[in-house]
Amino acid sequence: MVLFAMISRVSDGMAMSASTDLDMHFELKESKKQAKTLARKANQFPIKCWMRSGNHNIYFIKAVGVCFLAVCEMTYPTVLAFCFLDEIQREFMVTFQSQDVQRAKRPYSFIEFDTFIQKTKQRYNNTRTLTTRINVSEMSEELQNFPPYNINSTELGPLDVGVELKTYKTGGPARKLQPLSWVGLTICMLSAVCALLNFLRCLPFLSFVSIDDEVRSHSMTFFTISVCAYVSLVCFLCYLLLFAVKWRIAMSRTCFAIIIILIYYLNNLRNFWQILFHVMVAMATLHRIAKRQLQEKPPDYNV
Repeated sequence: MVLFAMISRVSDGMAMSASTDLDMHFELKESKKQAKTLARKANQFPIKCWMRSGNHNIYFIKAVGVCFLAVCEMTYPTVLAFCFLDEIQREFMVTFQSQDVQRAKRPYSFIEFDTFIQKTKQRYNNTRTLTTRINVSEMSEELQNFPPYNINSTELGPLDVGVELKTYKTGGPARKLQPLSWVGLTICMLSAVCALLNFLRCLPFLSFVSIDDEVRSHSMTFFTISVCAYVSLVCFLCYLLLFAVKWRIAMSRTCFAIIIILIYYLNNLRNFWQILFHVMVAMATLHRIAKRQLQEKPPDYNV
């Protein structure tokens, strides 16, 4: 039976689409590694090839700069494997243009094609459901006249595991944060209220054109800078709460520490309840940032 299928770009071996398989069997994982290594070196081999990998056979064909690979059980008929690849190739060429393949910037840009791969794989894994859409006799004759090239595993060289990990780590879509709850939305609104109140407190000082007392002028300038810094940090905390950012937990803790320092510096301009309100809102925002985690990876993430 067909166990795994993948479509890659011949020029650089970048995967365009692949079947979503959750089988963690060691031998199949090794065969997948061989297939992905073969995809990166497909431009070194003829148009139609196959190779042995443990208890599996790997088949691939090339067309218009695209490589189509399949990992099958050793007992699976070769003619059906190439018919399977030929059908996937025809559908892929109808669905996507060669310009689309060349413009693709990230791995698995056409992951939606996995739906067709899965349906086709299911049909070929149950020979009773196969219809006359495939012409086995023509493929058998073609394989007899032009036998596929048998690739020796030594021709691939050692598996470059480092390159493989680097390639497929970025294959999945950008992960998002879990949906924002009503509690998080309320805290975000309270943070915006804190920022607005402090900004309004700062406006009267910005309206002064000149002040005679130089010491007082410096004090008011420093006060204005402190309030603006507080407003900026509160807004940045809201940003960290809403969006997935690298090092968001560390940055939120740093912002919280600076906000506490600024609140302490500005304490003579507020009463106890105002100070408590600002501190509690900052603490609640920090807590929600830590609680709002990334969403779980979907099944087709990093195929």
